[in-house]
Amino acid sequence: YYYDSGKDLKIAIPPFIIATIIALGIMWFLEKKIPKVPLISGVLITFFGGLTIYFNNPVFIYIKPTIINILFGLALIFGRYFTNEPVLKKLMGKSIALTNEGWEILNKRWIYFFFALAILNELVWRTQSEEFWVNFKVWGLLPISFIFTAFQIGLINKYKINEILDAVNVILNHKDKMTEKKKETVLRLVDEIKENKVNSDEIPKTTENIIAQAEK
Repeated sequence: YYYDSGKDLKIAIPPFIIATIIALGIMWFLEKKIPKVPLISGVLITFFGGLTIYFNNPVFIYIKPTIINILFGLALIFGRYFTNEPVLKKLMGKSIALTNEGWEILNKRWIYFFFALAILNELVWRTQSEEFWVNFKVWGLLPISFIFTAFQIGLINKYKINEILDAVNVILNHKDKMTEKKKETVLRLVDEIKENKVNSDEIPKTTENIIAQAEK
């Protein structure tokens, strides 16, 4: 939109806001809910885009990525005081099984990353041309985020709870031999590990308990 509008942000922003609202609407229609991250991003895009148009001042849209990244960073810092655990663990704990130490490290890395992006955005828009900032936002921030995420794979593999897979395999191999009561006990123990209700140093003992229950 930026180049099609003759490099005029005031003309390019309205279609971007409309596209964002449509995307959120489709997400709601398909999933009956909108995840917090895209919802917050959509609200801020609409808000700062509207301010840019109303005041005819591009500074508002320039600082949007800064505000978004600072908010995400602060959410990861202070969110644990409301959840009693790292926010990333609360958001992703059911899809990725890590030890508590792994979640702490991953949470801290994302905090540093969000603040680094905020600082980088400020440096770019304050020292470079508007066209350079637009290209940086479109072709720079997204690849940087993908690269950073890819570099976390090593940490995830290091702290991943592999015992869960072993325990699940044990259950699958013995499920036909177990009574319904034993199945419930074993499945409950596995769920406790998956939901990170078991401390990392207790996982081996819990896994042994699962195997013992399955083999009885």
